[in-house]
Amino acid sequence: MTAVAYFSAVIARSGSVWRARDIEVDEAGAPGFFTGGAKLILLDGAGAKVAPDTVAAACERIREDVHQVQPTALSITNATEYGLVYRAAEVAELGELARERGLAFHMDGARLANALASSGESLADVTWRAGVDALSFGFVKNGGLNAEALILFRTELADEVAVRRKRAGHLLSKGRMLAAQILALLENDLWLDNAGRPMRRPGRSRAPRADGSSIRSKGTRFSSVPPRAKRPRFGRRASISTTGAPGKSGW
Repeated sequence: MTAVAYFSAVIARSGSVWRARDIEVDEAGAPGFFTGGAKLILLDGAGAKVAPDTVAAACERIREDVHQVQPTALSITNATEYGLVYRAAEVAELGELARERGLAFHMDGARLANALASSGESLADVTWRAGVDALSFGFVKNGGLNAEALILFRTELADEVAVRRKRAGHLLSKGRMLAAQILALLENDLWLDNAGRPMRRPGRSRAPRADGSSIRSKGTRFSSVPPRAKRPRFGRRASISTTGAPGKSGW
């Protein structure tokens, strides 16, 4: 929900979201519905990981005229559904490309805690410092019950996103019930401890991958971990919007 709320705020009906194929099969058409008709442009990539060259080539195929849907936003998932991780340098390459092309840049962080526990990189370096405009900060797949947060690094969008959250029926009257989950997970970095716990089980590999590009996974449990690094922080001000649905324990 946080992703489509963001898309609806930044994309015109005649625009498009560029994304790996997962969003087409997992979201029941929500991006097109909430944006009022924006198109999904699907990008290929091994393990649902998108490369800058793939994005650039896709953009080059679009003519700048009224006959084709124009690219408006780029969205990536870190870690992907197949357990591949975007390192900070890789996100920065995509961020620079998005800036050059005038694309809004969104990161789906449903498994971001697992990605950071694997790479040991800074939360700030993987997000806003790399050019990410908005982050769907996931908690449900990491110990939360029914809450997630949309972090807006372009804070001028906060008011519009708040309205769209209300219009979509996701402004709950007991918002503190959502906030309590998020605060509990953030306190003392419990969200990172949860993500790293499966990797620390006996019999699991503790050696990081040599190229640092991916981690072995089964579902959302990851089996390799690098040496523990300094706890990540955003390191700047951002606007935070929470959302959730009563009675839902996951996606």
